[in-house]
Order: sequence, then C-alpha cells, then structure tokens
Amino acid sequence: MSSRLEVVKHQAARARRFREMTERLRLLRVAAATSDLADADAAVHAVESLLADLAARLASAERDAAAAGTRRGGLEE
Repeated sequence: MSSRLEVVKHQAARARRFREMTERLRLLRVAAATSDLADADAAVHAVESLLADLAARLASAERDAAAAGTRRGGLEE
C-alpha cells in the first residue's frame, strides 16, 4: 500500500512540475512577443518618420520644379 502512495505522490509532483513549467513557458512567450512588438513598433515609427521626411522633400522638389517652370515660361515669352 505504501508503494502505491509513493507512486501517487510522484505523479502529483510530476503534474505540479508540468504545470509550473507550462506557466513558465507561457510567461516566456508573452515576454518574447512583447519584445517583438516593441521592436516592430520602433521599426514602424522609423519608417513613418522617413516617409514624412521624404514626403516633405518631394513637396519641396515639386515647388522648386513649378517655380523653375514658371521662370522658364516667362523667359520664353
């Protein structure tokens, strides 16, 4: 009878350890996902900043081109 009790105790300890390890794995996955999300967010922010800079440069180039066309048109007349 006592060997049966030992088997049950051993199984309970293994089940407890499995639950602990499963919870630890879940926490590690959440931490990894949080880190990945922070990295992705930073990358998106960098791309958005670059896009805004390029849009401003494009608008400036278009204004310069329009001004040059206006000046050129005045010279041709």
